[in-house]
Amino acid sequence: MHSRATATGLFALRAEILSGKKEAEEAYQKQRRAILGPLDELSQKLGVTSDTLEVQVVKQRQSLDAALRFRNEPGGVVAVSDTISLDMKEMTGQIRLLMLAANDGEATAAAAGLKQLSERMTGNVERLRGGLVKLNQAGVDHNVNAAATAPGAPWRSRSAR
Repeated sequence: MHSRATATGLFALRAEILSGKKEAEEAYQKQRRAILGPLDELSQKLGVTSDTLEVQVVKQRQSLDAALRFRNEPGGVVAVSDTISLDMKEMTGQIRLLMLAANDGEATAAAAGLKQLSERMTGNVERLRGGLVKLNQAGVDHNVNAAATAPGAPWRSRSAR
């Protein structure tokens, strides 16, 4: 670009218009359109590009949020599943205590322990179902339901049988 304005430059033409020379108006508008036209095109292209990028950012944020929820939910399901597994082992121990009870007091204590364990396991099975529903694991949820309602499931309360 030249550092000084020529007689045909935009500033010079604008100065001529302001000084009262009406014939400079057409040349000024032509030069102005020649400068602003490409700038408007580029501005529109940048606007479209930034809109597209904004949409992509929103979609990626939603995807990231979903991935974080998905990552955190399985951890909860695994933890509840592990708790149920440990409770089942504890139930085996409680059943052994009941079978080996030497008197009514020991049998009553073992039965109370089994009842408490049964209630805890029933709650954990419900938590497991809820976690599986959140993960859209209908097939696995169906297996949990089948196991939880199986005749003689050790953790089922007597009222549920």
